Amino acid sequence: MYADFSAIKNGLAGARPSRNACSSVILEGGAPATPQVDIVLRLSHDTTMDQSLNFAAVIKAAGIPEQGAIWANTWPDSQPSFRLNELYFFQPRWMDEALAKLKMPETINTAFRQARPFFAQHPALQRLAWHCCHLLYQTRFDPAALKTWPPMPTTLGPDEAMFYAFICLAGLPHLERLHRQRGIDPAITYDTAADFALWMEHYHGQSGVWGLSNTILRWVYGYLSGALVKLGRLQYCPGKFPYDFHVYRRRRDPSVLMLAGDGMQFRPDGQFDGANQITAGAQCWTSRWSTTPTEVNGNSISHSGVAQPKIVTLPTAEWDEVLTQQSPILEVHIPATGPLTHEACIDSLRRSRAFFPVHYPEVNFCAFTCVSWLMDNQFDRYLPESSNILQFQRNFYLHPVPRANDKQTYERVFGRSYENIDDAPQTTSLQRILVAHVKAGGRWHSGGGFILREGAGAGVS
Repeated sequence: MYADFSAIKNGLAGARPSRNACSSVILEGGAPATPQVDIVLRLSHDTTMDQSLNFAAVIKAAGIPEQGAIWANTWPDSQPSFRLNELYFFQPRWMDEALAKLKMPETINTAFRQARPFFAQHPALQRLAWHCCHLLYQTRFDPAALKTWPPMPTTLGPDEAMFYAFICLAGLPHLERLHRQRGIDPAITYDTAADFALWMEHYHGQSGVWGLSNTILRWVYGYLSGALVKLGRLQYCPGKFPYDFHVYRRRRDPSVLMLAGDGMQFRPDGQFDGANQITAGAQCWTSRWSTTPTEVNGNSISHSGVAQPKIVTLPTAEWDEVLTQQSPILEVHIPATGPLTHEACIDSLRRSRAFFPVHYPEVNFCAFTCVSWLMDNQFDRYLPESSNILQFQRNFYLHPVPRANDKQTYERVFGRSYENIDDAPQTTSLQRILVAHVKAGGRWHSGGGFILREGAGAGVS
């Protein structure tokens, strides 16, 4: 999908370009208050340019490492539309209006306002920012390419860390247009996009300066490109079920059973061999799965997410396969935006069932899935049944995930990892539980779960 820039150029965003190809064009349109705002994007078709802003000079001036060479081949493509000092997302009034739409915390607003003059003083960073925006919002961009985008150094000062944050804010018109075309309520648009404030706060907590990392840009682009949407407490992204599991539903009642695929390696604790980089050696066992016209045989995964070494048999006349590898799904993500109450999660899941058939009719998913540190089945040993974590898990049929580890658990609960668990803070009850489990010789790990679309079995009805 192309970004709003093409709509801006053609006058489709609610403003008509003047006869002069280099004249000002209003970026935002359609809203009564926007026409008088000085949000301008000058369109230039002059390919001659100050040589100080050619690719090699810009990369050098910005202190970008050799990894920045990945932008070289496409650099000329963004040249015709670049005008120094007139990029809309560095204009104060546009920036303030965008931040107000997203209802950003005042600390985030201040970070943008304080960093904006820095970019106004550095033409090379303006040119680079425009090229990034061109790629993300004006071309058929492959998100996988973001893995090669380099981190921004701070050789010009700490404000340079705000570079990718401005790139994300610049994508708001693109997301507005995509959602408008699908008839999505603007409140959902802005609630979805406001998620990147959480990652700016995370970055600030990790580094002590405001900004956004190149690695988080990959996540943020998921919703700036329209692929992910937030509905109340949870976020949703269409995808394909990545694991070699087979889920069956019995015809006569709502019973659901998951079987492991053929040839999977499990430890005696029912987790994948190699989880937390721990292998079971000779105690490891291999799953088996086979099917005939009359029956399916395989190792089951319990509803609590533990692989079972005993083979079970399901008659095909009684059981239907309803989820398998590469089945269309809705991935469920959990933003760090306050309590994960049961009521809020149920409301979000129900909203999603009604939302996607209307606004994303091409998405024909068969299940909701979630992979998270919150899906660790070991919480059942420590938390009361009334806890938000367990109530969230109870909505899902749990399953182990390959290469599970405790990295996300430490990041979400402690803010970072600790080589010596005694150094970890124990301010909250959850922190104390995690520390006690580790000191007792345990290891936390991520887990997965699914809810069939119709809410059968362990899922939500």
